Amino acid sequence: MLSDFRSFATATKDVEVAWCTDWSSQDHWTPTGVDWKTNNGPIQVKNAAGMLGVQKPGHGNPTNPHTAATEKIVADLAYLIKLPVPPVTLWDRGASSGMPQYVAVSAWAYADALTWQQGEAGLQAAERATLVPWVSAMMPFEAWISADDRQNGGNVLLGLVPLAPLVRRG
Repeated sequence: MLSDFRSFATATKDVEVAWCTDWSSQDHWTPTGVDWKTNNGPIQVKNAAGMLGVQKPGHGNPTNPHTAATEKIVADLAYLIKLPVPPVTLWDRGASSGMPQYVAVSAWAYADALTWQQGEAGLQAAERATLVPWVSAMMPFEAWISADDRQNGGNVLLGLVPLAPLVRRG
């Protein structure tokens, strides 16, 4: 039996089965004004129910023209093998929205979280040791999906309660 490394905010837990078993939630998303300066320029979005997510790509010139499909496939695989990657839905923004028409929206994983860069210095040895199973599970997965954006301390998040790592796709 596989260990279950999925530990997310309640709102994310509430949608993960539906999002990981269908291509789209059919939600409309609105930008909140928060963005990140990583390779695909992800932006924070919110649906009508107030659920937060991260839209990728966030601009019309992504480094990977298949970003939405890649994000969805990776999230669905992680769901099936119980790894800590939040669920993803695809959003058809409509032909008049500009490129890309289809984007991925990753569910907001934790209500309170720290990036690895923020949290690493404050971790005690015993807390670091509790993260070994997560890292041991994620390393082969990261290699398998050819993740090459772990060069910064912002692509891994730590959920504060319970302490659990999450890999955020760039």
